This record gives sequence, C-alpha cells and structure tokens, in this order.
Amino acid sequence: MASLVVLVMHSGRWDSDNCYVDYTIEGVIFKESSSYKELYNVIATQFEVDMNVIKLKIEYKVEESNTPMLIHSDMGVRVYI
Repeated sequence: MASLVVLVMHSGRWDSDNCYVDYTIEGVIFKESSSYKELYNVIATQFEVDMNVIKLKIEYKVEESNTPMLIHSDMGVRVYI
C-alpha cells in the first residue's frame, strides 16, 4: 500500500486576501487508503494534540485563488488524494 507525504501548515491564520500566513510547517506520512479518522489521528499524533481538548480543522487549497476546502469525511480525504 502506497504512503503519501504531506506538508502540514499549522498555527497560522487566514488573512484578508485568503492566504494562510504566519504558519509553522511540518511533514506527516499517511497511507493512500487512509480514512478521515486515520488521517486525523496521524496529524493529531504528530502535533501531540489532545483530541479531548482541541478539535482539528483540516483544510487545503487546490489553487491559490480558491477558497480553502474542508476535509471532514472519508470522501473529503479521497478528493484530497
């Protein structure tokens, strides 16, 4: 089963031009066949997030001018991949 390497930008903010700024970047590896829960857990584990206290919001942009897309389900993970 193939694995994917993804660079995750976090701890930043979206500015008025819809650009994510003032962020930190770190890589994670997950299986291409991962479910939403598995992707969520990989990210939470990598960043040592207590999932009882903090809820992650996973978003990405296809093109710079697009609005960020939210990954919130298995279908969202498949579209992202």
